[in-house]
Amino acid sequence: MRAIFSATRSLAFIALAATLASGASSAQEAHRTARMSFKDGRASVSGQIRGYDFVDYVFSAGASESIEVEMKTANTATYFNLLAPGEKETSFFTGSTSGMRFAGPAPASGDYTARVYMMRSAARRGERAAYRLTVVLGGKSATNEKGPDFADGLTGGPDFWEVAGVAAGDALNLRDAPSSQAKVVARFGNGAALRNHGCKNVQGQRWCRVEAAGNARQAGWANGHYLRESAGPAGDPAATACLAALNKLAKRADSSVVSISSAKTGTTVTMNLPGAEKPWRCRYQRGKIVELTYLGEG
Repeated sequence: MRAIFSATRSLAFIALAATLASGASSAQEAHRTARMSFKDGRASVSGQIRGYDFVDYVFSAGASESIEVEMKTANTATYFNLLAPGEKETSFFTGSTSGMRFAGPAPASGDYTARVYMMRSAARRGERAAYRLTVVLGGKSATNEKGPDFADGLTGGPDFWEVAGVAAGDALNLRDAPSSQAKVVARFGNGAALRNHGCKNVQGQRWCRVEAAGNARQAGWANGHYLRESAGPAGDPAATACLAALNKLAKRADSSVVSISSAKTGTTVTMNLPGAEKPWRCRYQRGKIVELTYLGEG
């Protein structure tokens, strides 16, 4: 009898340990964070939570930019809260007391969080809830565009961006307005250096006002997804060597870089010489200049 009791107690202990381990594992997986993807200022996502699970959906907005958030679900104990940039727990909108829709201006600039969760009473019962969350931005433009990883309005941020992440054989379009529908005024390949004049959110997407390094006439707006902080033309060995060669040839010191593009075969630097109608092209391979050509006549 004692042996049976001992065995039963051991099995109960093992079962309890397994339950606790399972609970710890579930707790670790209960929280998920996802960044929302916008098209024309609108983003929607569908999901499901169970019990104490919650999901944080992150999106960027500029100060005073209009935000509209709405959630639909059949579970009456499931809501969303809105957290301002930098906040981890305190919300400026609480769904359980304010309803399933928020509409108003962004109180600050940066990354916002829409947290989808279930009330404790329902979570304790292990209920499930399917939902659809929709966020609409930009009905009213932002007044201060600063976010956590880019410049504000027309100031701040790095001096230069570098074009990066563009597909092979393609180029980044420079447009005359911060919109994918705006007119293309120039195109730049990966590695091109662009002077930064500030970035802003437009309907959930970051756009940066830039100009080609050394050529203010090539100016416009570029999609910030393809821009990375750069030391600028002066920090690039190919640009440094090509500028030195052109200055020596022209016997002056005021040439400037228009663009830089890199490939497996080397780096091509396009430069401007004040007074010249066309730019100069310099090809740099394996630490040496292999070509220095004026692209105009004469």
